[in-house]
Amino acid sequence: MGHFRVGVYTDKWEAMLCNRGDYRYYTRRIPVEAGTYAVSGWPKVTWTSETIAGVLQLKGSTSYPFTVGLSMRLDGLFWTLDPMAHGYRVYDEVEALTYEVDGAPLVVEDPEVGGLAFRVCQVRLVEFP
Repeated sequence: MGHFRVGVYTDKWEAMLCNRGDYRYYTRRIPVEAGTYAVSGWPKVTWTSETIAGVLQLKGSTSYPFTVGLSMRLDGLFWTLDPMAHGYRVYDEVEALTYEVDGAPLVVEDPEVGGLAFRVCQVRLVEFP
């Protein structure tokens, strides 16, 4: 459950994103270990899915939705209020692309919206799971 679902943050989050561009809903996929394969011993992974709101800022884009200066070291940045972690995947249904969170997300406060804290994740393009 993200903070934007709590009534206090809803207005600030939606106003900020609607004014700044590419606000959409994405499918967050969380890996869940489901035992191991008998022959190889590798873990079996299944994915749980849920819808989250956020902004995907790809490398090379000309418009940046936020004033906070962060460098991209992979394919892009994903901005959200929902919990994210290394290995989570973000599926963009419009573009039919999957991005994987690489590393721990940063928690950033934006002074333009009263110090609302959101998570910024480095993402890289991956094949569909």
